[in-house]
Amino acid sequence: MGYSLGIDTGGTHTDLILVDQEAGWIWTAKVPTTPADPLKGILRGIDRVLAQSKNDLSQLDELIYGTTIVTNMLVQRQKVKTGLITTRGFRDVLEIGRAYRTGNIYDIQFERQPPLVPRHLRLEVTERVNFRGEVLQPLDEENCRTIVAALKTRGVTSIAVCFLHSYINPKHERRVRAIIAEEYPEAYVSLSSDINPVFREYERTSTTVVNAYVTPRMVEHLDDFERRVMQRGLRSRLYTMQANGGRATFRAARERPVHVTNSGPIAGAIAGAYVACLAGYPNAITVDMGGTSCDVSLIEGGRPSYATESRVEGYPVQIPTIDLNIVGAGGGSIAWLDSGHSLRVGPQSAGADPGPVCYRLGGTQPTVTDANLVTGRLNAEYFLGGEVRLDFEAAEGAIRENIARPLGMTTLEAAHGILEVANATMIRAIKLVSVERGYDPHDFALIAFGGAGPLHAMRLAEELEIPVVIIPRYPGNTSALGLVLADMRHDYVATRIQSLDAVSPQTAEATFRELEKQAQLQLTQEGIPRERWRLTRSCDLRYFGQAHELNIPVEGVLQTAGDVKRIETTFHATHRRTYGHAMEGDPIDVVNYRVSAIGLSPELAWGKMTHGEQGTYKGHRDVYFEGGYHVSSIHERRRLNPGQQIDGPAVIEQVDSTTILSPGDRAQVDPYGNLIITFGKGEVCK
Repeated sequence: MGYSLGIDTGGTHTDLILVDQEAGWIWTAKVPTTPADPLKGILRGIDRVLAQSKNDLSQLDELIYGTTIVTNMLVQRQKVKTGLITTRGFRDVLEIGRAYRTGNIYDIQFERQPPLVPRHLRLEVTERVNFRGEVLQPLDEENCRTIVAALKTRGVTSIAVCFLHSYINPKHERRVRAIIAEEYPEAYVSLSSDINPVFREYERTSTTVVNAYVTPRMVEHLDDFERRVMQRGLRSRLYTMQANGGRATFRAARERPVHVTNSGPIAGAIAGAYVACLAGYPNAITVDMGGTSCDVSLIEGGRPSYATESRVEGYPVQIPTIDLNIVGAGGGSIAWLDSGHSLRVGPQSAGADPGPVCYRLGGTQPTVTDANLVTGRLNAEYFLGGEVRLDFEAAEGAIRENIARPLGMTTLEAAHGILEVANATMIRAIKLVSVERGYDPHDFALIAFGGAGPLHAMRLAEELEIPVVIIPRYPGNTSALGLVLADMRHDYVATRIQSLDAVSPQTAEATFRELEKQAQLQLTQEGIPRERWRLTRSCDLRYFGQAHELNIPVEGVLQTAGDVKRIETTFHATHRRTYGHAMEGDPIDVVNYRVSAIGLSPELAWGKMTHGEQGTYKGHRDVYFEGGYHVSSIHERRRLNPGQQIDGPAVIEQVDSTTILSPGDRAQVDPYGNLIITFGKGEVCK
C-alpha cells in the first residue's frame, strides 16, 4: 500500500486526510463546503492536502469518499420524480406506515413526513406470492407494460419495484425489471429483492423508494466526481463509505446509494473505535460535533454497535448500519426563542452558507460557534489556523439583540446559556446510546472530535460522570481518518421465519453457506486476496409475539443441537442486558440469517510521537465558565510532546479544532498524540 486519501464532506466543512500507509505520515486539510457545487470545495481541499505532501493524484493508491448527499436530498426534498410499482392492494403502504406516531405519541400536532412518491405515481400490478414464495397469481405482464408506459408519460425518471413477499421469491420483480428495460430503458430501477430482501412490507418499501429517489442524483454526482478527478490524473480505485461501516466501490454505490446513508458520521465511529483501542480504552462513547450536527455512537470491546435499521429524516431505512444517534447540535446550530420565550438551540443550522454570524458571510442569527467565541473559548485570530478571522463584535451583537435582551440577561449569560442548551441536547443523545440500552456511561471513556467536539467534551463528561475524555490527534479530521481505516464490507440477509426449536443445525448451516457463497463471489470480483477475507455470521431473534428482533452473533459451524442452544443462551443474555429482563422458557423465533463479508484493509502504520519542538505556551486570555471568568493558559497543540501535562483552565489550539480544559482538568499527551483528560472542579479566580 502507498497513499490513501479520505474526503469527508460535511454540512459546513470538507475534511481531508492523506495517509502514507507504510511510513505513517499524515497530512490534513479543512476547507469550507460549497453546497451549490460540492465538488468545488472537494477539489480545493484535494489541491491543498496534495500541496502539503508534495504529491499529485497519480500517486494515490486509493481515494475514499464520505458524503451526506443522501441525507441532504431527503432534508431538502429535492424534486426527483420517482414512481412505485407494487402488488395490487398495497398502493398506500408508504402512507399508512405503522399507523402510530413516532416520538411523542401524545403529540396532537404530529405530522408524518409526506411519502417520497405521491399517490398518482404509486401504481399497482396484478400478481401475488405468498409467504412461502409460492405463486398464487402470475404477473400480468400487459398490465405491467401499461403501468410502465404511464410512469414514462408522467415524467418519472426512477422506479421502485416492491412486491409482496418478494424477499422469498423475487421472480416477479425481476421480470418487471426486464419489462422496464424494454419499454423505458432510460429509467433507473430499484428492486426491493436487490436492495432489501427482508420481510416487513412498509420498511422494505420505504428503503427501496429511498434508494430509487436518490439514485439519479447520486449517479450524476459520482460520475462527475470520477470524471473530474480522473482528468486531474487519478488512476486509483474510488470508494465510498457505507452505513454498515465498510467501504464499497463507486459502482456499488451507484447501484445501491441508500447504503451510503450518513457515510461521514459512520466513518467517525470507525475512527473513534480505532482511537479508543490505540489509547487503551476499548469501551468508549464517541461524540462527533461538526458544524451542522452531533453524531453519537457507542464502542464496546473496540467495535461500534450495530443496528439492522434506522430512520433518515423520518423515513425508515432497513439496512445494517452502525448505530448512531444524530442530533441538531453543531457549531452552526442556531439559537432562538420559542413562543414561550424559552431558549432553544437547533436543529436549524446556519451551515456553510451563510454560516455563523462571526464568519461575516451574511449570517444574522446567533449560533453555538458565536457563543463559543463570545465566551473566550475560540480565538478570533486563529480560527482554522488563522485562515479565517472571526468577528467578535458581530457575534456579540447577534446574541445580545436576539437572545440576551428579550430574556433580560447579560450577553455573557446568554452565550453561556446557548452552550448549556446545546450540551443538554448532546447529553440526551449520549444517554440514548448508553443508559437507555443498559450501559453505564461511567464505564466508558468519551472520545470527542469534529471541529467543535473538543470545545464541549469536558462539560459533557462532567455531567455524565464519565471519568476520561480522549481528544484524537486530528479531531477536526477524525471522520476523514475513519474513511481510510475502513474495511470493505457487504452484507447479505435471508428471511426464514421459524421457531428456534424447529431449526435443525443442518438447515441453518445450509442457509448460512448459501449467503457465504454470495459473499465470497463479491470479494473475489473486487480483487481482495483471500487471506484478507473475513466472514461473520449472525441471526435476528425475538420472543414469540414480539414485533422486533435482536441481532445475535453466531460463532463457528452449526453441527449439533448444542450449537443452536448456544444461540438461544446468547439471545436471553442480550435481551436481559438490553431490556432489563429475559423470558427464559418462552418460545423464540429466528427471523433473519445474516452474513457480513469483510475485506480487511492493511493495518495503518500509525507511529508513536517523537519529542520535537518545545514551548507550547502562547499566552493567556479570560475564558468564561459557569460563575465567571477564569484566566486560562493558551497552548499550541502541534508543539505538545508525549507525556506532557497541561492543567486547566486552559485552551489548546490547533488548526482543525480547539480543546477546552475547565478549572481542575488535567490533560496528558499519550504516545500516539491523543490528549487523555481527567476532570475536576476549581474555584472561580476572577
